[in-house]
Amino acid sequence: MYKRSASNRAYHPFTRAMVDDVVFQCPGLTWNQIFLAIDRLSREGTLTLTPKGGGLYAVQVSDQATLTTQPM
Repeated sequence: MYKRSASNRAYHPFTRAMVDDVVFQCPGLTWNQIFLAIDRLSREGTLTLTPKGGGLYAVQVSDQATLTTQPM
């Protein structure tokens, strides 16, 4: 059986979402696993985090990542 990694599950179905929405969409992963995946992907430039106030953040696939994954 194919099992997707935390990073793939954390951002694959979304172009933009709140971090909490990502957590709810990945019930097989812990909050810590998702946080670590989002942290790593944002440091790599794959995801962009945008503060929304009150400790909330939006996550979106960065323009850099979409440019490298589009078919030629």
